[in-house]
This record gives sequence, structure tokens and C-alpha cells, in this order.
Amino acid sequence: MKKISMLLAGLAFAGVVNAGTITVDYHEKNNAYNLAGQFSGTDANHDGWLTFNELDGWNINYAGGFNLTSLNSMGDFDYVNNVWLHNGFQWNQTTRDAFMTWGNWGYSVSSSNFNWQFVTEVTAAPAEVPEPATLGLFGLALAGLAAVRRRKA
Repeated sequence: MKKISMLLAGLAFAGVVNAGTITVDYHEKNNAYNLAGQFSGTDANHDGWLTFNELDGWNINYAGGFNLTSLNSMGDFDYVNNVWLHNGFQWNQTTRDAFMTWGNWGYSVSSSNFNWQFVTEVTAAPAEVPEPATLGLFGLALAGLAAVRRRKA
């Protein structure tokens, strides 16, 4: 019985990871330029952050609109706590204080050129999927139960 309890405890600590597309709507809080748009992606390394390299979609309404192909850099987004860091490269490609830079480095929303503040809303939370380790531990638990039952018989 002690072995079974240990196996079940292992299952409880295995946990789940986030998988699936994370979609974030954003708009400028101080309305100086009325910027708004959306970005989306998959948290490939399951760390709770959506980074520039994990994006599969981005758009902004500024100057007729731009999409992901024109995005040059973007700050990291903590989708668990809904916090957008301004640590992307700005138009000079050396200073890391931008929320986003686009249009062949021609446009940049950075903390050094204005007091930007954004309201962000995660509209599609990631789906919870069991980790492979969880499934492996579950299989071990079943094998342990079968072994204990066979030994008693």
C-alpha cells in the first residue's frame, strides 16, 4: 500500500504544461496615438512568457496597419500575470526599451520616446495538456498496481 501511495503522490506532482495559441489584444492607455492591435503565438518552452520568436501573428492599426512580416522586435509578454515588458530593440537596434518596433525599424514604441502604457487582455488562454512525464507516471502506477495484485494472488 505504501508503494501505491508513493506512485499516486508522484502523479500529483507531475502537473500540466500550457500548450496552444495565446492571443493578446492591446490598446494604448494614454491615447496619444490611439494605437491598438493584437499578437498571438505559442509558448514553445512553457515558461509562461510569449516572446518575439514564439509569435505567429501580430498587427497594429498605425499608419494604415502592419502585420507580423513587418515586426522587427517586440518585448516579452508574461501571459500568466498579464505584463508586457518593454525590453525589445527600438529603431536604433541597440537600445532594448521597446514594446515593439516595426516597419523596417522605422516605427518604435519605446519607453525612451514617450511614456507608453498599454492595456492588454489575454483573450484565448492556453489549453492544459498533460506532460509526457505525467502519462509515464500514470503508466508506472498502473504497472505497480498490477504487480501488487499479482503478488497477492
